[in-house]
Amino acid sequence: MKGRAGLPDQLPSLAVCAVLAVLGSSGSARAQALTVGSPGPNQFHLTATAGERTNSNAFFEEGTPQGDYVSTFQLDLTARRQSPRTNWSLDYRPLLNHYLNFSELDSSSHALDAAANYTLTPRSRLALRELFSVSRDPVLVASPQTGDSPLLNNTFRRSRSSADIGFTRDMSRSISLVAGAQYGLNRFEDPNATDADAYAARLGLAGKVGRADTVTGTYSPGRLHLEPPVPVIPLPTPENPDPHVAQGQGATSHELGVGWNHGTEATWTSELFVGSSLVDQHVRDFFHSGRIEDRDSTGRLFTGRATLRRAFRKFELDGGYQRRLTADTGADVVTVGDSLYGSLTGGIGRRFTYGLALDYGTRKSVGSDIQGTDLDFEGTTLRGGYLFSDWCSLVAGASARQQRTHQPVSAEQSVKSYFLGVTFKVF
Repeated sequence: MKGRAGLPDQLPSLAVCAVLAVLGSSGSARAQALTVGSPGPNQFHLTATAGERTNSNAFFEEGTPQGDYVSTFQLDLTARRQSPRTNWSLDYRPLLNHYLNFSELDSSSHALDAAANYTLTPRSRLALRELFSVSRDPVLVASPQTGDSPLLNNTFRRSRSSADIGFTRDMSRSISLVAGAQYGLNRFEDPNATDADAYAARLGLAGKVGRADTVTGTYSPGRLHLEPPVPVIPLPTPENPDPHVAQGQGATSHELGVGWNHGTEATWTSELFVGSSLVDQHVRDFFHSGRIEDRDSTGRLFTGRATLRRAFRKFELDGGYQRRLTADTGADVVTVGDSLYGSLTGGIGRRFTYGLALDYGTRKSVGSDIQGTDLDFEGTTLRGGYLFSDWCSLVAGASARQQRTHQPVSAEQSVKSYFLGVTFKVF
């Protein structure tokens, strides 16, 4: 029941398949607050952050935007548990926003990141993960470090969820069988935005090369289902007695990929993946006469990702690049998404913390005669904190985003935000 207007929130793709899935994240881009302390294994913490935020473009408009002051209150519940056979974590962050002038924009945001790993037998392992977010402000719940950069659009509420299950079976000391499945959904309250469901599976082999390197080969089939609105068909004319409207219904993909992972916890970890995906886009034509026709368009897409994380004594570097099939503009078209992300986090002494994050990305429609949504965007985030005690800290942040839409119409949007607050450790 949804449609093509606007630029609703990002809907990233599967990390292995080139088919769209809904990935949230537990990254720091979800909120301005910095947690007091770092939860370790078998720990349970609750922190509360209260503060004031400015938003230079409360409605994410182009041209001359309207700004406002926003009072915020956030809870951050984190839990970690380890045993000889299990390892699970939970991170839940509810956030309340109250606008000084535009009270109709008052809202609550929620972000959940839950993961669990189980050793079923000495040679088999099971991994589960659930990511969920709901918000009307994409800047608060997106996470550029996973390719999930916030797309500036309207102020309607939207929700995303992704559930993943993975299984690994050691066939020998160096060869393992890997399998998994993922389901994702994206829902918008905007009646003109396209909802989506994504289904994907993966099957492959992983081989250990040395102590810290793993090479994988995978096959990943996937299906993306779009739910556009009832089409509005133009009236007939002498030149066109039976006009029609084309709507994208989704896509099917089959991907072959090769990956390499390197990891040494004491120093750095890296990942490289390249894939080739055969994509069938499904289009439906609605004619004024009532006739409906389905057709497909086939194309090949090269996908990939590269990540690098290096931990030094007092700071950490994190960066990555992704290219994937996606539909994150909320329109009934499939796009190719490119995203680049980098961050620096660290501390000065025992009391000061800081962070800098940059991201850049593009979206380009492919393989269909439906008018697509092409755009590019960039963002910068600065944050810092001062620890008064183990139970209280001062937190601050600043962010700026700019987005340029090239089609169907040219537009430019930007938003700047500043935050100052206090975080308390409840327990």
